[in-house]
Amino acid sequence: MNAWVQDKDSYVATPNGSLFHYDRKSGEERVVSTEMPSDENHHSKRKNDIDSKPLPKDEPTRTMKEAVLTFLSNIFSDRE
Repeated sequence: MNAWVQDKDSYVATPNGSLFHYDRKSGEERVVSTEMPSDENHHSKRKNDIDSKPLPKDEPTRTMKEAVLTFLSNIFSDRE
């Protein structure tokens, strides 16, 4: 699990609407919430009726570093 590889606690949102917390020190995993949007087409049983379809699909596809470099590049290119 990522929590042990990175030596950090981890949170994982699953397609059935659960949010898990993995505690690296204790080795325990627990459900933190079952109120995350869930995928009606996923093979696991949904934990809720919160549909994921109406959510925006414009999640960032670049890193913060790339965003900052683009921003700075735009500022300096406008000065020419």
